[in-house]
Amino acid sequence: MTQIAALYPYWPAEAEWFVIGGPACELEAQEVHSKFPHMKCVGFEPNEEACRKQNTELAFPGVVHPYALWSETADLTLMLPGGFDPKRASVCAPENRPDFAPEAVVKPFQKTIGKPLDSLSDLLGPFTNAVLWIDIEFAELAALQGATKLLDQVLLINLESFFYRPDFVKINRLLTHRGFVLQQVWNMGERTYVDAQDYIYAREDINGLAYKVQTY
Repeated sequence: MTQIAALYPYWPAEAEWFVIGGPACELEAQEVHSKFPHMKCVGFEPNEEACRKQNTELAFPGVVHPYALWSETADLTLMLPGGFDPKRASVCAPENRPDFAPEAVVKPFQKTIGKPLDSLSDLLGPFTNAVLWIDIEFAELAALQGATKLLDQVLLINLESFFYRPDFVKINRLLTHRGFVLQQVWNMGERTYVDAQDYIYAREDINGLAYKVQTY
């Protein structure tokens, strides 16, 4: 069982798309595709080698595209501290990475293209009735800022952030304003102020869940 199991209590029966960003996302996508064969899976990973592996060796059930999720279309640079796994490369500024030690030497890793989820939905979708899984090394706020139209089609979101940082305050405000309610905080980690947390948001109305939850 992968980490995606944390979402099952909230999984909407109406879900049509599983939209996932980040490294090692093929395991979650494979499980979703196994449980819900009708769902369409699409992934986004700016690390060229990781993207290639997901599409070939790791058998992502769909296509992983070589883009960084961002607030707008832009030329970006993946940054990586020395000694870290290349999967941890991020388009975020090093000072916004609490998991990087202050003494870490951060260097450019490779060029990439940032794309907003709105334009990717127009190009590859539309991603109607979507479940979003976003684990993109602290670029989650920028990804959501680039999804102002798509969020109307999203039913369930899992994202990673730090509860004590300004980014999470902005994420929570953005999603709450768009009709989402925080359902669960999980995957807390053991290192205070270093490990991030995962947050599950579901769309709700005044009568409770606005969609039918899948039962097992």
